[in-house]
Amino acid sequence: MADIAGKYPHGLLVNPDGTFTVFLSSFRSACENHGVMAIEIGHRLLHWPKVRAANPGSGMSVPRHLDRSDEMLMRCRREAQWFAAAFLMPESEVRTAWAAGGIETVSDHFAVTADWARARLRRLGIEPETAEISRAMDPRYEPGPEALLPR
Repeated sequence: MADIAGKYPHGLLVNPDGTFTVFLSSFRSACENHGVMAIEIGHRLLHWPKVRAANPGSGMSVPRHLDRSDEMLMRCRREAQWFAAAFLMPESEVRTAWAAGGIETVSDHFAVTADWARARLRRLGIEPETAEISRAMDPRYEPGPEALLPR
């Protein structure tokens, strides 16, 4: 992992041999960076095998900011986000944490932001769809899985 601090345009770089670097920002909280790491690991596990098969000897990079008009890239991002949410917050544990104390308990238990916890709860049909996403207007905020879930 490397601290991007505004220096790198990529969230993930995979070398031709499959080793990889996830770029994190010191401007994000640890909870936000947990989500970023899980998303990038999702890209490595889900998408690298396809890229490697189609382009032997090449590496792969995932930009930090995607062109939202590129449907294929956005689909890859959604897949990585879904992977990340399930990886960080397994359903049975989410249900247990939710029953034990609500959104704060889920967020604390899994060391994720409340937005990530809320999105996972919604995806599992646990929390009402009307829940607000508080950080959505923060320009430094990289959307978590809630931003791209199908409605």
